[in-house]
Amino acid sequence: MITKFKTIKNLAVFQNFDWDTTIRDDGNNVVLFKAINIFYGRNYSGKTTLSRIVRALETGTISDKYENPQFEVSISRGT
Repeated sequence: MITKFKTIKNLAVFQNFDWDTTIRDDGNNVVLFKAINIFYGRNYSGKTTLSRIVRALETGTISDKYENPQFEVSISRGT
């Protein structure tokens, strides 16, 4: 299971995204994905880009419309 999108660079709205410095709760703790997660947000906020990253993990390729895209995901042990 994916626990977080560790970094995303040069991919649509994500130019230099770092999960550990961005995704935090009220106590300033890093938040990880749960068993069920819901993505919502305004248009052009990155929802489709995240789904494209998951698809790239599945297929091993990513769209060539991005110049030098990079991403890193963390997964839980055993999956």
